[in-house]
Amino acid sequence: MLTAQGTSTANNSLNLRLEDIDADLTGSSNPRYVRSGTYVVEVTARYEMQPTVAHTQRIFIEAEQIDQVQVVAAGTIGLEAIPGGSSFFSISVRNTGNAPARYSMECLSENRWQVMLGSSNSSQLDFEALNILEYLPMSIRVIVPEVANGLPAAGDTDRVTCYVTSATDPNMNFTETVTITVLAQESFNVHLMDDDGRVGPNHLSPDLAVDSGQQVHMNLSIENTGNIMVDLDVTVLPDNP
Repeated sequence: MLTAQGTSTANNSLNLRLEDIDADLTGSSNPRYVRSGTYVVEVTARYEMQPTVAHTQRIFIEAEQIDQVQVVAAGTIGLEAIPGGSSFFSISVRNTGNAPARYSMECLSENRWQVMLGSSNSSQLDFEALNILEYLPMSIRVIVPEVANGLPAAGDTDRVTCYVTSATDPNMNFTETVTITVLAQESFNVHLMDDDGRVGPNHLSPDLAVDSGQQVHMNLSIENTGNIMVDLDVTVLPDNP
């Protein structure tokens, strides 16, 4: 009740408190902020006996954007593969800010081995726009190259570093580094050759006619195509002793 103008009770002050009941700042590890944007509040005062006589005050409240993200890696321990094989791990990104956000990921190999993100052949990929509290896992595949001149040798390692960067805030950069170990690969090729070259498999090679007392010299070539030393025993057995 307001008294007549000029009296001590002609004015009345009200405190207006606005609260987003969906926001939750109590969880320090996973707070939920009010959604960014402009909020409009209209406060109307009118005469109780004459409701058509009223005054409206419009208030604009600006909730600033907060860029925040959670980055979690999984399967990063014990990565290993044979040459020509691959190993996987994953990185999940969760938008814990108060507005839809975009993030990009790039993974770099210290030895320049091939790295593939998701279902692509690229080592750099942009995430789809993530809504508030939405998350998206990304699989990362590291391919160990084929053996060339004994390398990569068994026990060799490569460090792969992945960067997650916000599209709106380049200073928001998260880094995850993993190590992949090369497993032993025991393999070799055997070739039997005569004067005309490789003899080839038994079912494809032609018969060789030999006269009595004639000697035929052939060369057996064994090539180690793996990445470890191989001990071999070679035995030659005639087909018709």
